[in-house]
Amino acid sequence: MAAGPPIKKENMKNTQNQQILQYFKDGGSLTPLSALKLFGCFRIGARAWDIAHGKADGINYPIVSEMVKDEATGKRFAKYHLFCK
Repeated sequence: MAAGPPIKKENMKNTQNQQILQYFKDGGSLTPLSALKLFGCFRIGARAWDIAHGKADGINYPIVSEMVKDEATGKRFAKYHLFCK
């Protein structure tokens, strides 16, 4: 798992959607395993959908989901981040 931006303590009071959105805004990306470890989130796909549809702060954000392959196991999984131009 690549190191992402640090999680700020003041963000821990926010909802899971708000915490994940701030993490994305800080340049982070999340896989199901990293979302579980960092935020206790079992359903990162659902949180990404919420953020994309304005459920975090009323603004729709462009969320990118890409499929990544683990070279060691051959398993594929999704990785989510904000779209940057």
